[in-house]
Amino acid sequence: MSPPDESGEVFEVGLLVCADDMGLCAQRDSGILSAFSQGIVSSASLLVTGSTAQDAARRAKEEGLMLGLHLNLTEGPPQVRDENDVHTLVEEVGRSWWPGDGCGERRKEFKGKQGLRDSVERREVSLDQVSLEVQAQLQAFLDITGYIPLHVDGHQHCHVIAGIAAVVARVCRRFGVRCIRVPCEGYESFKHVEPPSRADFCWQVSGLARDARLMFREEG
Repeated sequence: MSPPDESGEVFEVGLLVCADDMGLCAQRDSGILSAFSQGIVSSASLLVTGSTAQDAARRAKEEGLMLGLHLNLTEGPPQVRDENDVHTLVEEVGRSWWPGDGCGERRKEFKGKQGLRDSVERREVSLDQVSLEVQAQLQAFLDITGYIPLHVDGHQHCHVIAGIAAVVARVCRRFGVRCIRVPCEGYESFKHVEPPSRADFCWQVSGLARDARLMFREEG
């Protein structure tokens, strides 16, 4: 239970555990659904760009597992089918590791966790193209599940990157999304993370998340 607020009312506080990357592959989906059936996981985030997204959504519906959107701008192919429309977000990879059709082949994919961040910092990323891709993934979620995402979060926290966060906030509002998850944590949470460079990355993400949360609130 939480401490009383100014009115003296006491609210019950619960723990919500969300599993990301549902739809990446069948093995990941089975693990998430098993955890849900055991009461370990409360909800999951669907990766609509994943190879098993449609089957994952069907299985989740059968099990009563509600889904959010796991927005992806860092790994695998984009949802927008014409790569020229999102050319500032992708680059050619020599051998794709992304599960599903095209795995092991040479093709255009997102630039990776650090690649996206570096491109944004160099102002090489078109925010109009980001908007187009976010819209495509939200529409794909609606088409696959038949409902508005329970929440939106970002693969490798791409949704809180400066500049991208504002785009995500606006598009989510237009689609009627009411909740965006943000990874706001204190530095003490990362002191045990090795190597130190990874801990620094987590701390940077947390700082960006605090700024992004303000934008998300302003957009409702």
